[in-house]
Amino acid sequence: MNLPNILTLSRIILSPVFIAFFLIDALWAKIVCLVLILSFVATDFLDGYFARKSNLVSDTGKLLDPLADKISNFSVFLCFLIYGYAHIWMIIAIFYRDALVNLLRVFAAAKNVIISARWSGKVKTALQGVAIVMVLVLIVYEKSMAGNAANEARVVSQSVQLWSNWIMGIVAAVTALSLIDYVKANWEIIRKI
Repeated sequence: MNLPNILTLSRIILSPVFIAFFLIDALWAKIVCLVLILSFVATDFLDGYFARKSNLVSDTGKLLDPLADKISNFSVFLCFLIYGYAHIWMIIAIFYRDALVNLLRVFAAAKNVIISARWSGKVKTALQGVAIVMVLVLIVYEKSMAGNAANEARVVSQSVQLWSNWIMGIVAAVTALSLIDYVKANWEIIRKI
């Protein structure tokens, strides 16, 4: 256990904590969720930074980091789905893309071929992080307006759901395009599977 791996593990351990707070219908709980997400973004950056800077890159870290990203992001996306901030097709697109790219990597590794990260995967990851923060900011705003008149609060809630679904729709589309990019770039490997 080194510092980068501890930072990575913190995202895995705190993902269920995020879910627990998200299920609480209170402004303070949504603020805690936003703080947790910002800590996920920070630790995702810092674990890689410290691993490279201190020459602590390890096989364990290479396996844990993408796992931590998937667990933390899917924890958030499932919460968004439950409360109507995303549609099922969006979450399916994200899940299928990640599952298929990971499967491709496993098959390639079995043939001693390494599939490196592509620019589209990096864009997808960055966009997912930005989108999660944006949707959580909208949710915090929605909860802060809940004390207003019922009609005004309902309008804010509908607006937040609409914006959240647009944001998540863009994420799903970029994620699907990333899958197409991986398939095109690795078509020869796929044909040999």
